[in-house]
Amino acid sequence: MAKVYISLGTNLGNKVQNLKNANVEIELNCGIVKQKSSIYSSAPWGFESFNNFLNQVILVETNLSPQELIHELLKIETSFGRNRAANDYQDRIIDLDILFYDDLVLSNSDLMIPHPKLHERNFILEPMRELSPRFKHPVLGKSIENLAFASGDKIKALKYEQ
Repeated sequence: MAKVYISLGTNLGNKVQNLKNANVEIELNCGIVKQKSSIYSSAPWGFESFNNFLNQVILVETNLSPQELIHELLKIETSFGRNRAANDYQDRIIDLDILFYDDLVLSNSDLMIPHPKLHERNFILEPMRELSPRFKHPVLGKSIENLAFASGDKIKALKYEQ
C-alpha cells in the first residue's frame, strides 16, 4: 500500500463539517486514513476573500495509483459542489490535493507529485510538520521541518480552536 499525504481545505459553509465529511469520503473511496493533523486556520493564499480557510493534512494508505487517486479526489470535490473550471484561486467548499505519494516524483499535464507549491505554503507545512516533521521532500531533499523553518510565507497557519 502506498502512503499518501493529502491536504484538505475549505473556506465556505460549515468548514469543520466539510473537513469531517471529506475525511469520510476519502476513507470510503480512496483508502484508510491512518493519521489526521489538527485543523489549522489561515487567511486565503493567492487571492482576496473575507472567508478564512480551515486546512488539514491526512495520511492515507491506498492501493490506488496516483491517477486513480486524483480521479477519486476530484469526484469527491465535485460531489461537494466544487467547480475547478476556473484557473484562478477562489473561495471553495472543499479542496483536496495530493501532497506526497510515497517518495514518487511525477509530472504530467494532469498531476504533479509532490505538490509543486507546498513548500511555499504555511497552511500545508504546519499540519504536515505536525504529522511528519522528518519526512524528506523527494525533490528538494529537505525535511518538512526545515522547509517550514525556511518558509517565506507571510500568512500564518494557526491551530484552530473549536
